[in-house]
Amino acid sequence: MRKYLKNFLLRRVKKIGNAGVRDRIKKRLFGGLFFPSTIVIDVTSICNAECPFCPRTLVSSGPGVNMEDQVFYDLVDQADHLGIKETRLYASGESLLHPNIDKYIRYLKDKKFHVIISTNAQFLDRHFEALSKVDWIKYSIEGWDRKSYEYYRKNCSYDVVLSNIRAFKEYLSGQKIKPYISISVMVNRETDIEKFNGLWSKYVDRVDYGKTMGVFDWEEGRIRYRDFKDERCRANMYSFQLRKNVDYCANIFETITFSPSGKAVICCQDFNGRIVLGDIKKTGLKEIIRSPARRALQNEFMRGSIDTCKDCVIFYEMDDRSRDDFNGKLSGIQKKEGV
Repeated sequence: MRKYLKNFLLRRVKKIGNAGVRDRIKKRLFGGLFFPSTIVIDVTSICNAECPFCPRTLVSSGPGVNMEDQVFYDLVDQADHLGIKETRLYASGESLLHPNIDKYIRYLKDKKFHVIISTNAQFLDRHFEALSKVDWIKYSIEGWDRKSYEYYRKNCSYDVVLSNIRAFKEYLSGQKIKPYISISVMVNRETDIEKFNGLWSKYVDRVDYGKTMGVFDWEEGRIRYRDFKDERCRANMYSFQLRKNVDYCANIFETITFSPSGKAVICCQDFNGRIVLGDIKKTGLKEIIRSPARRALQNEFMRGSIDTCKDCVIFYEMDDRSRDDFNGKLSGIQKKEGV
């Protein structure tokens, strides 16, 4: 029976088009049921910004909360014991707003974790010392000038974010070991990629260009999309169509995500904790990883009968017109850089 199951799983894995994905799955296939390599610890659902494209503005219910210290330390200690050594300290809120974020970062680094954090950089100046110990910092910045920035990052100051990012780069210049820093923008039809790159690339190691996609929530176990409330966002959003042959999602296989309450949720898109896999306050991390709920989700992908996640954004790709526009923007950058 075991040999039959192994051969069946290998046949399924071979059908996955991405070679890197196939290799990662094979490495984990027989050490448990897709044991995660990364734990996402969403330390806070509080955010200072009200970005018009963010799920917080459309589906988030109630005020944000901070994770309790005991929940955080339980998650880290149990992950460490299980050999899960990478963590992302963000999902639904601004991580730097947690009052103990500096202590959390130091605790993780003392335990030799690879730490990734995302921030809108409005409070960067309060955390230089702790952030210098992080392995990877991701700046989330949508603007290519003052006007666009303060539209897409509502309640945030262009002057503050630019000053903070400049000051942090200067601070790091005196450090022997520095974090890897990237900056990302969610591109839509009006995004000026060349201006964005010209403004921000000098302060980071890498610029990432994503696509503004739909926002959804789960209702009765099914994904339901929400229209952007902001007319400008709706008008400039790219158009998408269904993809074929999607049978893998890292959130389901390689990652386990915990909300500020300590509940394991399906992924970082589940802002309201609709699909709960377990609760660290009641159950150990190892048991949550091996829970029937998590197994059931993985089995949907392995069997090719995806139901719970079938309408997720990963099943969509740009239509031809949108792809041409997006690629045209990128080609302008590549020509300037001589790529």
